[in-house]
Amino acid sequence: MSRLSYICFCKAAAFASVLVFGYKLVDYAVLQYLTTYFTDSSNYNLEKAATFVNSREVLSASFAFIYIRYAFRSPLTVIICSAAFCICGLVALFLTTLALFREKTDIFNIIGVVHLAAGEAGLKTFLKAFLGDQLRAHEPNHNENQVKARRRMWWVVAWICSVLAAYYVNDTLWLKTLIISASIMGVTLILFLLGICFYHSKESADRGRRLAIFPVLWASILNRNLDYPTSPRQFYRNNGNQLCLSPPIKILRRLDKSAISDPSYRSADDQRKAGRLCTVKEVEEIKCVFRMVPLWVNFVVLGLLVSTANTFFPEQGYNMNNSKFYIFVLIIPSVLGKIKGFLSILFVPNWDEKTKNQVNKWKIWAGMVLSIFCCAVAWRVEVHRLNIVNKEGGNSDENTPMSVFWLAPQFFLLGLMLVLATDGLDEIAIEQFEELPKEYVTTINEFVIAIGSFLNIVYVHANGSRFSKSLNEIHLDKHYHTLTVVSFINFCIYLFISPIYTAMRRR
Repeated sequence: MSRLSYICFCKAAAFASVLVFGYKLVDYAVLQYLTTYFTDSSNYNLEKAATFVNSREVLSASFAFIYIRYAFRSPLTVIICSAAFCICGLVALFLTTLALFREKTDIFNIIGVVHLAAGEAGLKTFLKAFLGDQLRAHEPNHNENQVKARRRMWWVVAWICSVLAAYYVNDTLWLKTLIISASIMGVTLILFLLGICFYHSKESADRGRRLAIFPVLWASILNRNLDYPTSPRQFYRNNGNQLCLSPPIKILRRLDKSAISDPSYRSADDQRKAGRLCTVKEVEEIKCVFRMVPLWVNFVVLGLLVSTANTFFPEQGYNMNNSKFYIFVLIIPSVLGKIKGFLSILFVPNWDEKTKNQVNKWKIWAGMVLSIFCCAVAWRVEVHRLNIVNKEGGNSDENTPMSVFWLAPQFFLLGLMLVLATDGLDEIAIEQFEELPKEYVTTINEFVIAIGSFLNIVYVHANGSRFSKSLNEIHLDKHYHTLTVVSFINFCIYLFISPIYTAMRRR
């Protein structure tokens, strides 16, 4: 197939990509620099700034769960509301930069963080899927790989434009940065709304189905005294005619009782209304959730590393020479993600299932190894930076005479880690929950990773006396050294549990 066939013009995609430009501009001009905003504009110490930044990450992942129930029934509404939330958040932060509202800085910052989290959750989770739906509808007899490639082309073009625009927007004071970002986001939202007549809606109530975790657990408790079935017919909606529900893990076998049809009830509907009956499909999905827990614990630690990078890397870059060019270091993980996307379109469709399973396992393995090297490199770079600071006169808050491109290696390793580890986790989870929408499964994974942000808040507050000082006094090198050790332990744990996921195919 000619590569030119991956390029097409679609009016709906054009209007949608305009909003992509606005969202990514806000991401690179504001969201990625929030730590610097709080320490620079609001005069917070790193402890308080880290709390706000990490809280936004946790809230964003939480809001995504709220949206997921309704987004597939009305994705356009969710995207529009998310863009509006984003604008409100930028305006709230803008008000804190005005002398008139200095006494209410904390209130407006909280409002801004909550609204930005709500906006990012919807745009990050559903905008790319919405763009893909428009391209599918544009050409009904589509090839899925072709649609993915076209969607990626539209996204990359908007992304490149947003990076270039963010470079110039960041070259101003926070007062101007916030108002310019809010204005551009508002204009792109208006342009997005002008394309409503071209959009193709794709609604499906089933795609919005959620995991029935609590109903299954409650039914299994209520049915604990029932005898295990001797016939597959005793299980409710047992389409696979199984006597032992998959995955066949002994410790989870008690959950099977939530799908037992109790003859003491007149009908299955009565038993379901009493909360004592679930379908076999629901039980199998919840058993897969528990099976994924050990792997998710590994990714909570990776989330701690990602949260640390989002919190402290920007502050380091802001205090180095050539800080204006920090954005070109910042986008390294995104560039690696784009390269991975194009390579997956070219090679992955040609792999068989066995190869895909093995590759996903090795992706996570490589990601765990890279997390160790990322922390180690960040540790040594910070040691070098502090040595230069001490030579220049101790704990000065002036810019370190050291190029911001010293941070490039740790961003490169961080990007590779995210590309490999999270992609491997997504593929394994999507395979486990094959009847759930992909966006729902990836949202669960992102929430797990976001728990690392909560742990980062706990760690920072537990060491509040250290993080209440300036950047050159808190000794981030010790923090990065600790993360290196934790990442190594996390890797060892993964080696121990990885055989569980070698062939995680549901029957």
